Amino acid sequence: MKAKIKLFRPDIKGIKRALNNHAKEAAELNAEMIRRSILRGKDVVTGGNFANIKKSTRFLRDWKRDVGMISEPVIPGDKPLLDTGSLYSSIRVKRGSKPGTYEIIMNDYGKHHLESRTVAPSRGNSDTEGSPMGIPEKFNLVGKTVPRRRFFGTPKAFLRSGEYKELLMRLDENIRKALKTKPITIS
Repeated sequence: MKAKIKLFRPDIKGIKRALNNHAKEAAELNAEMIRRSILRGKDVVTGGNFANIKKSTRFLRDWKRDVGMISEPVIPGDKPLLDTGSLYSSIRVKRGSKPGTYEIIMNDYGKHHLESRTVAPSRGNSDTEGSPMGIPEKFNLVGKTVPRRRFFGTPKAFLRSGEYKELLMRLDENIRKALKTKPITIS
């Protein structure tokens, strides 16, 4: 007795490649949405507007340029998190520590804005010690509250966005291609 059995051997490497590519594209889309939240001044979690910058922040930004502490040209407008563009430019995707994973990274400066905080005195700088005053003391900022600006994270509507749905359709296509392999006939 003879029997013919058709087995399908899926392209496992093709499936892994499709999943890895999807993870990378999703991370890149998330990073782009984070950059958009900075440009639009919107909280990625709630979708609400960031607190406006105060006059003291505008003054401090101008002063830092005048004394040479900031050399980058000013970006027009008074947007929170967007003065020189260095935070915005630092947001990027890098390969994660585990295969098939990706991370979104930014410079350390951005971490200070994710939660509200109170301005502390400069370390080691005090008028009583005879040292020059630090910026917080010089501009009477000690004890002032800096509002939280949640710009970093996965936006609430990320999985519902049309852009992500396009990525899912592309993933589906790529997996279907990997599954459509020639059958193996065993007799």
